[in-house]
Amino acid sequence: MLDANVTFSSISPACPLNGDTLTCNVGNLGVGETVRFLLAVIAADVPNGTLLTNTATVATTTSDPVAENNVAVELTTVQLGFGPSADLSVRKEAALALVDAGQIVTYTMVVSNAGPVEATDVKLIEVIPAGTRLVAIEVDNPSYAAATCSLSGICLLGTLPVGDHATVTARLLVETSYADTVVNNLVSVLADQIDPRPRNNIDLAAVEVNPFVPLPSVQISKELARTGEAADGVVPVGERISFTITLANDGEMQIVDMPLIDTYDATKLKFVSASTPPSSVAPLGTLLWDNLLPDVDSLAPGDSFKVITVFETVGSSITSVGELTENTATVNAAEGQNGETAPAVSASATVKVTSPGVAIAKAVDASTPAVVLPGDLITYTISVSNTGDTRLTEIPVSDRFDADHLTFVSAQIPPTATSAEEITWADVGDIEPDEALAFTVTFRVTGDVPFVDNVAVLGVVNDVNGDTALDSSGQTLVEVGVARLGFELDSLPAPGEEIAPGDVITYYLHLMNRGGVPLSNVTLITQVPEGTTLLRFEDVQTARAAATSATPIAQGGGIYEWQFGVMDVNTAFEQLMIVRVNEDVTQQVISMDAALQQQRDGCGSIQRDHTSAQPHRHPAGIPEHRADTRGRACTLEDHRRGEHVGLLRVAQRTRQEPACARQPDADPRPRRRYRLRVHRHRRRRRYRRRRHLRLLAARA
Repeated sequence: MLDANVTFSSISPACPLNGDTLTCNVGNLGVGETVRFLLAVIAADVPNGTLLTNTATVATTTSDPVAENNVAVELTTVQLGFGPSADLSVRKEAALALVDAGQIVTYTMVVSNAGPVEATDVKLIEVIPAGTRLVAIEVDNPSYAAATCSLSGICLLGTLPVGDHATVTARLLVETSYADTVVNNLVSVLADQIDPRPRNNIDLAAVEVNPFVPLPSVQISKELARTGEAADGVVPVGERISFTITLANDGEMQIVDMPLIDTYDATKLKFVSASTPPSSVAPLGTLLWDNLLPDVDSLAPGDSFKVITVFETVGSSITSVGELTENTATVNAAEGQNGETAPAVSASATVKVTSPGVAIAKAVDASTPAVVLPGDLITYTISVSNTGDTRLTEIPVSDRFDADHLTFVSAQIPPTATSAEEITWADVGDIEPDEALAFTVTFRVTGDVPFVDNVAVLGVVNDVNGDTALDSSGQTLVEVGVARLGFELDSLPAPGEEIAPGDVITYYLHLMNRGGVPLSNVTLITQVPEGTTLLRFEDVQTARAAATSATPIAQGGGIYEWQFGVMDVNTAFEQLMIVRVNEDVTQQVISMDAALQQQRDGCGSIQRDHTSAQPHRHPAGIPEHRADTRGRACTLEDHRRGEHVGLLRVAQRTRQEPACARQPDADPRPRRRYRLRVHRHRRRRRYRRRRHLRLLAARA
């Protein structure tokens, strides 16, 4: 019951006023529960010291064993101000004067201090009117950073100096049931100081509420799922993904028309299909359904249905890979059965399109000799590069080789397993994007072949997300040429046939690069056999190979040298050296020698020293010295030099005549017949070549 000297202002929660009595129906009140009401009144202009009485009475239909505490009386003394005063005022404004039921109204309240002293412990009370609910309230007091507000409507503004202002913003939701009425929102302010003008401490803002019109309502959600896997938000290029769009009617009326727009980044996603085919597909990344409800006619309140869209991830540009892409579904014009349109709603799902990539390369390491011979070591460098945008965590590598001509020696990264023809590494280690891992593998050449092959192969490489990396490797087969220099020496008459003074001997010199690499600094040296006279040199071509030529250079002492520079693969040199046996030949053996040399791996060329007292000589008497820039002795296998190929010898054979036939003045020395013998390192007798030599000798 209100005192006669006060005027009712407001009560929260709302209660009807009948005269000077407010009647509030609490309803059921559980054990231990409490209900509070905030009553605001304005004191009349009464004398100083007037008592204001406010009596509250509670009653219930339930038997109350203690009825004495059902009445409470509050006495308030009206007192005119004495001492320091602060003239506070508050001004309240609503953002809208006319709203719909169910709409949120924003109120702005400005508290000011006109002095003459600073106001302390300033409080603002937002009286929440009936039919509304306070959903948010904020305060801004530049003079007091600790100012706060609660959803009960009470704000503690703290200190407010003279001339300063504090602003409070409140947002109230008008209940849908509170339509076709007026909402009166009251606010009051007070402080520790006496206010000489209390009437400006209260302000009221009235908002008119339109009659309630129900609106349709749609709820939407969207989820990402990789095809056949759990959604993790990371998808590699080339994989299919699906989005599930769920549409639900969460309103109070049927939805009769449901258009849907689904937008996506066409540089990262390519539309494949949808459970409900769209009405149109725009090339820039928009799917449009004019109405998702033609088959079901309408969507009842509480019902829902789903649309599943399927896309394929693509990477049409560098910037599109590795970035988040958003796929958004929007319903902006769903129509209810009353013809009203539901508020637009949208939902998004994001996906990160990755492009895991890997490449392997293989090359001969720089430590391998430029010219490889059987028995040499070949070192290969295997390089694995991360060409994608994710970390590679599982990288199996295998190295396959020709076991007939190569033998595995060692590897910089110990292999997991080795077999006769393959070396495998289960995982060579992690590689970050734009980085590479390189390691070496060493083999020994064990076969006399032109080429040896070796290839490095990647297994299934996975990245940190468990996705398979795309292998962009080129050709990793590495073919290394092996040096093979063939050299033959032949003669006509054939080795073993007898010769006599004055006979002509034709020597056949044949040199051919049978290996897989060009040979450089090749030199052929021979000497005119002792007891013979050089007639001439003649070019000839009998081999099925490209011909190369060189001019013999006289070195003195019957020594001739052919310098070839570079001899390409499958090229041959053939020349005839034609000599005549001297009439005064005295030695029993005529020998023909030829030496072949080629510089490789730092071994110096043969140095000829014809003046040396005791040079090292080949059987042909050709002196040589070998130099090695690496400080080791060069062998014939190092550079193929000084290879002893053949000997042509004439053997003396004495035939005794009968005594009666011998003249007294006859020369007692037996007649000499000579036999030509050839001892060769490689003996090859071919009928076609021998016949050709005979024809050449006949022409000579």
